[in-house]
Amino acid sequence: MLIASTTDHVISWHWCHKENKAAYTALLQPLTPPLIVVIDGGQGAYSAINTLWPTTKIQRCLVHIQRNVRRNTTSRPRTDAGKAIYRIALNLTKVTTPEQAATWVTHLHDFNTVYRSYMDEKTYIPKNQRSGDKAWVFTHARVRKAYNQLEYAYKRGFLFTWLQPPAGILDPETLASTTNALEGGVNAPLKEQARLHRGLPTHRQRVAIDWWLYLKTQAPDDPVRIAGRQ
Repeated sequence: MLIASTTDHVISWHWCHKENKAAYTALLQPLTPPLIVVIDGGQGAYSAINTLWPTTKIQRCLVHIQRNVRRNTTSRPRTDAGKAIYRIALNLTKVTTPEQAATWVTHLHDFNTVYRSYMDEKTYIPKNQRSGDKAWVFTHARVRKAYNQLEYAYKRGFLFTWLQPPAGILDPETLASTTNALEGGVNAPLKEQARLHRGLPTHRQRVAIDWWLYLKTQAPDDPVRIAGRQ
């Protein structure tokens, strides 16, 4: 189930077999292009938005970026470099002003200056046990990947779009830097809805979920009135 929402109501949803560009295209194509959209970082969503809404500004969910970094560093890094890049990632969600964003970017650049030679270190390892072939690999690949994730998101302009919104935004104060409103306000209770009705046949579960989502749209009609028209 793919869902598009504002910070306070559901806009659209789409059942699919895979979370890919085709599925996101089906979800987003009927909608009017927004000025700005927050995504969790999936390639399918990005590709669909880039094709359908080329002028829409993208904000990556900062919490998802932190999670991606944590997968590489763990929540308790042992090396100084790992601790430093994980701390920089954690500070992302503490940024609330353009000035703080500029300071965060400076810290990211400083990390690259201090640890560039460390991240570029390579180790020669066996590539094929039988033939004895060897290959060069980055010695500190996880730290390097964590840094590259942050650098890529920054260079693409995906980190602080919410602090520099495009012209035409009516209420900049309502802009979000995460998908928390969707995750906590829609996805979590929707999963609980499915869990509580897990004994229903699959097609009835889908109907129940469709109804739940419909009632979370901006102006749903009265369910009794809808049922009377069937």
